[in-house]
This record gives sequence, C-alpha cells and structure tokens, in this order.
Amino acid sequence: MANEIYKHYLAKYIEMKKDTALTHPIIILRDYNGLLTDIEDIEIALLYPHNVYKIKDHHAFRKRFEHLKQGVSKDQYYIFIVDNSDVIEKVQDFTKRSYNKTVREVKLKDFLNQIEQGLNWHERINDYNAKDIEKIFERLLMYRKAIPKKNINREETDLVLLSAIYDMDATKLSDLADCYIYYRNILDVYSTNKPLDIGINLQNLMKKVFNYHHAEFVGDIIGKELFASFDKAIWISLVLKQFNQLTDDNLQKVLGNNYTGLKDLDFFELVALAERVERKDKKLYLQKRDQAEKLIRKSDISLYQKAEDYVLFVKENQNSPSSVVTGIKNVLKDFNLEGAKKLYRYSFEDLKEVSNIVEGVPYQINSVKGIQTFLKSLISWFDSIYDLEGNSVNLINSISDYNQWFQLITEKLYDLEYELSEIRYSLDTESFIENKRYEALEIRLNNILNVFRKSFAKFIEDHYQHWVEHGSEQPILNHSISNFVPVDTDKVVFVIFDGMRYDAWKKVVEPYFKSLLVEREVSYGHSLAMLPSITSLSREAIYKNIRSRYSSEINYITKSESESRQQEVRDSLLMDKRINILIFNMFDKEGHTSTQGLSVFYKRQKEVFEASIRELINTLPQDTHIVIASDHGFSKINDYIKIDDASQVKSRYVVSPNKVPESIQIGDYKLSYTDNGYYHGGGERDLYSHGGASFEEMVLPLIHIKPKQTAPKGTTDTGSEESFKLRVREEEVNLRIRLNKKEQVIVQTLSRTNQLTTRDIESMLINKFGEAGMVDGMMKRLNRKLVRSGELKLDISSAGEIIVYKLIR
Repeated sequence: MANEIYKHYLAKYIEMKKDTALTHPIIILRDYNGLLTDIEDIEIALLYPHNVYKIKDHHAFRKRFEHLKQGVSKDQYYIFIVDNSDVIEKVQDFTKRSYNKTVREVKLKDFLNQIEQGLNWHERINDYNAKDIEKIFERLLMYRKAIPKKNINREETDLVLLSAIYDMDATKLSDLADCYIYYRNILDVYSTNKPLDIGINLQNLMKKVFNYHHAEFVGDIIGKELFASFDKAIWISLVLKQFNQLTDDNLQKVLGNNYTGLKDLDFFELVALAERVERKDKKLYLQKRDQAEKLIRKSDISLYQKAEDYVLFVKENQNSPSSVVTGIKNVLKDFNLEGAKKLYRYSFEDLKEVSNIVEGVPYQINSVKGIQTFLKSLISWFDSIYDLEGNSVNLINSISDYNQWFQLITEKLYDLEYELSEIRYSLDTESFIENKRYEALEIRLNNILNVFRKSFAKFIEDHYQHWVEHGSEQPILNHSISNFVPVDTDKVVFVIFDGMRYDAWKKVVEPYFKSLLVEREVSYGHSLAMLPSITSLSREAIYKNIRSRYSSEINYITKSESESRQQEVRDSLLMDKRINILIFNMFDKEGHTSTQGLSVFYKRQKEVFEASIRELINTLPQDTHIVIASDHGFSKINDYIKIDDASQVKSRYVVSPNKVPESIQIGDYKLSYTDNGYYHGGGERDLYSHGGASFEEMVLPLIHIKPKQTAPKGTTDTGSEESFKLRVREEEVNLRIRLNKKEQVIVQTLSRTNQLTTRDIESMLINKFGEAGMVDGMMKRLNRKLVRSGELKLDISSAGEIIVYKLIR
C-alpha cells in the first residue's frame, strides 16, 4: 500500500514537471536519484498526453529522438528519462545542439517539497537513492511532522531519515545519554540486523547524527563494532567507582580481552554517562548496573573491603539489586539456618528486618521480585519450624484421637518438605544459601518431623488392628472407602492416584479439579493406607469388594495417564458403565526412579497432568459420583540402615523376629516411620519409596464429589425448615428454624451433652462431614438463629484459650 501512495505522489510530481513545459511536446528529465525508476507502473491517465521512454543507450536515444522529431504532430508528447550517469553528458550535449533545450533535473528535494507544500527540505536529501526513500516513505512523512518548521536543515534531515529507517524517533535526541539510550533501544528491537533492505549506509548516518549531539566517540565505537564491550565498560566502571575500586587493573580483570579495544577511553567519562542515563531511564540503569555487579562478582573482585553490618548495608543500598543480593547472602551466612547450638551474628528478627527492607524497594524489576519472594517464603518456612521445635511436646500431648492427628498433619506438617524444596530449587535463583547448608536444613527439618512421625506411628500401632476389625469406626481405612459411597445403586467413578500423598493432592492434583469442586457438592475427607503401605495391598483394598460384587457393571482402566490410552478412557466412560475405576500411576512409577527434589518431581507430574487429567475432567459424566482417592503416599529416604538376619527386607519394612531400629510392628511387619529406610546387602536404594508407617505414606486425601443434578450450588449444606424435637435438661423443645446439616448435628449433640468445646465440635464435624470449616463463625451464626427462635440460645464462655458452648433456654 505504501508503494501505491508513493506512486500517486510521484505521478503528481511528474505532472507538475510536464505542466511547466507544455510549449514543446518533448521533455527530457535527468533522474540521478532513481526517482522515476518505476514510472512505467504509474497510471497512464496521470501522464496524458505524454508517452514515457527510458534512455538506456545514447545511440538508441538519438535514433528515437530523430524519428520523433521528424514525425511529431501537435497531439504527440513525449517524456525522456535519463538516469545513467555514463550517458547523461552525451544526452545533454546532443539536446542543446539539436533541440536547443537543456535536460531538466528531477530531485528528491523537489519531490518532497511538492508533497509537503510550504516545506523546504535541505539539499542533503538528494544524497539518497529514491528506492530507499520509497521503502520508508510513510515513516518519513510521519517523523517530518515532529519538526514543526518550514525549512528543514541538514542535521534535521538526517534525524528524520534515521527515525524513518528504524521507526524510532530520533528527532528528540539532545545529548550523549540520549544517543546511547537510542542505540541501546535499536539493539533491543533490531539486534544486529538492518531494519530494511536499503542502500543507505546506516552506520555513517547514525555517526553523523551522534556527532550533532556531541556523541562522536559513541559513533566511533559503533563504527569499530565495539559497542557490546563498550556497553559493559560503562556499567562496570560505574559499579567499581561506587565502591572506590575503579582502576585499570580491575577493569582489565572484569573485561578480559575486551579491554584492549577500549583502553584509550576515559572510564570516568563513562561513569558520568551512566549517571546521566539514570536520570533519563531508571529501569535501564538498574538492569545494566545489576548485570555489571554480577560480572564483577564472577571475576572474584571483592567490592567490600571491610566487615559490614549487612542489615544496615541492605537498608542503605536497597536501590542496588546486586548490593541487596550481597547483603542478604552475608546475613544468611551469619544466621543459624541449621539450628546449631552456637552463637550467630544475625537473629531471625534481623532476617525479618531485611525482608521488610527489600519488600519496600520501590522499583519492581524481576530480580527484585525474585528476592522478595525468596525471603518471604524462607521466613514463612522458618516460622513453621520454630513453632514445631518449640511446641512439639505440647502439640503431641494435646492429641487424643485420629482427627486431631489429621488436623495437625494437614495444618502444620504436610508441606514443609515441599516448601523447602521449592525454596532451594525454584526460588533461590541467586544461590543465597550454599548446597551443603541446604542439606543441613533438610536434616534439621527431618529431625523435627521424625519426632511427630514417631508419635503418629506409635498411635497407629496402638489402634490399627481395632480399626481394621471395626471398619465403621473412624478413621476410614482404604478397605472401607466403598462403604461411604452409594456403589450399590448409583453411578460412581473412582479416580485413584497410585502414590498420591496429601501434599501431592494439594500441590498437583486439586487445582485441576477446581471447576468440579466449585460446581458440585463436595465432601472433603481422608483415608488411611493399609499396612504395609504398598500398592498390591492398599490399592486392591479400595475396590476389591466392588469388583467381586459388580464385575459386570465395572470398567477398570489402569495407567490412564498414558496419552495412548486417553481415547480408551473416553470410550470407556461413554459406554455408560455404572462403576468406572481409573488408575493413574505417575506418582508411584516415577517416584521410584526420581532423583530430584520434591518440588522438581511434582513439577514433572504437572506436565503429565496437562496431557491426561485435564482431558479426563472434561469427559466425566455430570450424573456420577466421583471419588478421588490414593492407595498410599511415599517417603523421601535420606539414609539407609543395613538389616541382617531377616526373612524379608524392603526399603520401608522388614519381616524379622529381631529388633529393627526406628520401626513399629503391625502383624509380622516392622515398619519404618522416619526418613531412614532399610537394605540388605547391595541393590538399588530409591530416593522416594513407600511401605512404611510415616504420615507421608499413610495419610491420604479422600474427596467425594456428588452428582451435579443433586448438588446445590457450591459446597454449602442445604437447610431444613422441618421442626424437630429436642430434650434440653429434661424439657422438650419444638424447634422451628432453618438449620443446615452441620447446625442440626451441633444442636442435637448439645441437647444430649452438658457442653462442647471448639475442638470437640471440630472433631465431630470432621468425623461426620470430612471437614469442619470455621467453627467460631459457625457458632455465632447458629446462636443468632436460636435467639430469633425464642426457644433456645447458646451460653458461650472461655476457659483460657478454649471456647465452651452450652445450650440453654
């Protein structure tokens, strides 16, 4: 389209030229810019009544001219164009002698002046080829408008041309810093490639423009193709100057071989240039300085010549990302990460202060955001560790039933291993903490988790056999899951993830089911793996009775995450079998071979989910119960204990009459509960394994999603307007108010008991519904309803930190 506009104006220009020579039917035009190269393409009507001929050869021209001269009639007009410098003088001489006319000049300047009436371009524009002007024609006119003058001088002509070529406004350049930033922006957009295939020497043009603004040496650097080294030298000089270490030796040490081509520069002038850039482009200044500081650190130059108070240092240098990095590293170096019993320079409060300082940094470049996220996550993790280390005895002693164990595990314990792994492998991009100290942090974490693992395992050892024999009592073991789902009458899909422990559900799986969890009524609960927590026992337990009773009504598909089996899964669900059992093996299959940190391992599982689970969710029928479950979890094994004289030795359990370290006994099995595994002789030792009695292996998510057509919006219980009778202290009360299911259970229980504490209510609701919710808020709403009924109300009192509720008239 630009060419069409250009040719339109070009035709008008030729029309103007021929209108000034109508007294003779022959016009000869000299076109040394190539302005009329494509004149044959111009619409004939705009050139009427002239015919156009290009002069390529002097002798051919003379023959044609003589022929036309003899045969010219009043209504025949001709335009001859000569653009060949080798024949122009001969044509000029012949024309003067035989025609008594001169060859008329065609100029870019005149062409542009004719387009922009009232404007006078400088003769400088005639130095350029018309083909180049044609390619940047529209930009040329646009950037011309940035100079509101009638006469465009030489310098302004170059500014407009440079702007049009790169499509970046150079008309506002005013000094050396502007020129540097302008060229940096050109590199960001165009790299080293020319923006257009044009004949103009862009390097010379840019050099001229820079000279106008006293940036000659930048132009020279560009001409010598040293700009990349020059760019580094600017910011390295700045950083070294800020730390009083700007010397030739230090510059040479950082720049290496690049120093040779720049050694004649005044590096203090480069510092002044960097400081002027800061006033014009703060973001560029921070990014370039940060990069320079990293280069200096890699060269082993110590920017800090004396011991510093690094908390104060971070506070005073917070506008320098690299200084912040250095300060944080030094604070962490002298902070007790490992929990060692010795004095350290900086306390946890110092670390929090540093985090607050960094949080207040006003600019938000990626490096700063990364530092902020790292510190917040690290401090949150340490808050949890300090809480567990200081309160482990009280927390364990306060537990009297399994639901309280489940609450402690899911609220305080389950994600600490994942969070530390994420801090180490994802968030610590600056290597704030050395690998050996991360290993010490893992030891510290496992030491405190082993305290809770041991108490949990002892609790399991005391109660497991009773739970197996009395499946209706809490907690739900895998072999009794089907008792809580209407498999006898309704359509059910079991989605079983082999090896999905509780944090795998929260971190990996749950987000993919978000739409179903929001749209349908959901019961959130948990189950316990059968012991030993191995696939052959604990997975089979989930559906063994179902398959034996309803074999003709079941579809059973395993390894469902395989892309090759996705169509089989869809086809199976479309068969509309009443019971579907889908097994996904990715956690267990890859867990046994993985050597990665937990967060990296889970990231890989998310990639598998993208290709499998997302498609499955879209295929699940709406009139079906969906049960999401797991057969067992897994444990990260940090060390192995050698076992001799045993009939069977597995990584997480042993069959032996002898004492086995760090184990509980269930039947014939000695099961590990710590981060230590077992081995006999040689063989492979997995990083992740299962079969033991740690809460990571045993505590499993259990989610029941009800059919859509029977579910109210969201997960809120429906209310009841039916009246029901209660006996409160031997008095009968007929209650007529709308209560949801949880409220009904609470009121009925209170009518039979003297009082309930907040913890009693939480345990009761978790046991009944799988989750409790915010009990305090729930009880306040319930009390308002009871008061409005005029029959009952709650007496709410406190005993220390415990809230006590009683039902009174």
